[in-house]
Amino acid sequence: MAIRKPLRKIPRTPVPSSPTVKTSVRRISSSTGKSSKPQISTAGTAHGADGFSLAKEQQIRQQEDYDRKKEKPFPFRITQKDMKEKRNVVDMLYLDKEPFFVRLHTVPNGHGGFDDEVCLADTGGICPLCQQLGKEGTWTLVLTALDKRPYRNRDGVLTKQSKKLVMVKSRNIDKFERQYQKHHTFRGLVCTHRRHAPKEASIGEDLEFKDKLVPEVVIAKSGDLSKVTDYAKAFTALSQEAMASKYANIDTSHDSGFGSGRKTVSHDDEDAPSW
Repeated sequence: MAIRKPLRKIPRTPVPSSPTVKTSVRRISSSTGKSSKPQISTAGTAHGADGFSLAKEQQIRQQEDYDRKKEKPFPFRITQKDMKEKRNVVDMLYLDKEPFFVRLHTVPNGHGGFDDEVCLADTGGICPLCQQLGKEGTWTLVLTALDKRPYRNRDGVLTKQSKKLVMVKSRNIDKFERQYQKHHTFRGLVCTHRRHAPKEASIGEDLEFKDKLVPEVVIAKSGDLSKVTDYAKAFTALSQEAMASKYANIDTSHDSGFGSGRKTVSHDDEDAPSW
């Protein structure tokens, strides 16, 4: 009788152990006995009462910016589009009794237009826009005037005249100075602005002033539009920090002869003011 040999056990294949995974979390140090937790950014967060203060400060800044824009009329410009469409001759009725000057930077606003910011060069500190643009702001004569051109907005609503800010710079300042010396006021002064070329000032350089001033009784018919802009509110300077943040990346490659969302209409089509 054959004797069966006992079966030999087949050795099992050992399962490889998982490789050690290194983590960025440091283990307890034997020297300090404390653990170092992963660093988490706290930027943009606030705990406790500080949050209320920060939110309130932001609301104040937003309200100030809103008030400034609300008080500030659109700047008067004869655009390159106006020149192409033969609308480059504009009558303006001025409302100021005395001149107002401010040093301004004109910078692209990222929406196809330009904004004017008060230069900080005379405040004794550093002006971020002077550094960005490589030049100081320009001393500018700012005047409030009524634009006689009627226009229709995007909703088709007709406005027969509008209040504008006229930014007078460089060569044109002497022309306005002579008018101020002649009349001792700008209020009631009517000027026909003509712009013939893209490189001319946006308000035109062919300026024809009327000899006689428009009487106050006629100006008053324009109601609230006859009031001069509150320049203290309209030209509030930004802080260095706010200016540096707002204009961290500006594009200076655009031309300032931009168009607008308003559709102007001919004086032959609609009744224009009689001044």
